[in-house]
Parts: sequence; structure tokens; C-alpha cells
Amino acid sequence: MLWSDNYYVICYSDKSDNFAHYRIDRMDYVEVEPLDAARSEQIDRFDLKQHRKEVFGMYVGDETVVDFECEKSLLNPVMDKFGENIKMNEVCDKIRFEASVQISPQFYAWCCSFGKQLKVIKPDSTVNGLRAYTKTLFDLYNESK
Repeated sequence: MLWSDNYYVICYSDKSDNFAHYRIDRMDYVEVEPLDAARSEQIDRFDLKQHRKEVFGMYVGDETVVDFECEKSLLNPVMDKFGENIKMNEVCDKIRFEASVQISPQFYAWCCSFGKQLKVIKPDSTVNGLRAYTKTLFDLYNESK
């Protein structure tokens, strides 16, 4: 169980070969299964602290190591999200760091929430995903004129 603005149960799904998140207050018709839960290598390696750093809004996605560049004013929000032990390098008047994240629309929204103060440097697939996300938003709001 995890608290992240709401209580969630995190379970491993054999079907999707990934972890699923269920908000406890939205669960209906919960039943206790008579079978014991299966063990797996993924469950044995699961690190809740690390998982919290990687997931945005409890939306899971492909785990990716992302390089960022941000203004020094974002030091506290970055450490709040990724932990105080994250390795950072000062480059001119900016900070560069890398973090393992799960790519999702919520991750892209988090990046956008800082405007020009935060930039995704690499990998190219994540940069392109962020471009596509912002283009979709731009097109959506440009259509309404």
C-alpha cells in the first residue's frame, strides 16, 4: 500500500508483466482470493522507494533513464521528486542530472509544469515524446479559436 495524495494498492500483474496501481477508495466488490499470491523475480526486486521516484501520478510506463537540465531554482522540487541523493552537475548557471522515470502523460505534464526552467536532454525518444505531447496540447487549444 502506498500514499500519494490517495491510498493505492500496488500489485504485480502476470497478464501485463508489470505493476498495477489501484486507488483504494475506488475499489468495489473486493474479495479475498483463496489462493496464495504467486512470487516472481519482479516482485522480489521491487523497491517501493525507487518506484515512488519513477512514477508520476501513479501512472506507470516504460522505465527510462532521462537526462535533465534545470535552473537552480528547481533544486528543491527535483530533490522532492527524485530524492536528496540524486547526482547533479552544475553546468554554467544550470543543473544537470539524470533520473530513472516511467514515461507517461503525467511525466510529460510534470516536465511542462516548470516551463522553460526544466529541459529534457535525452534520450531522443523521450524528447520526441515530450514534443508530441506539447504539440497535441498546442493543437488542441489552437483549434478552439
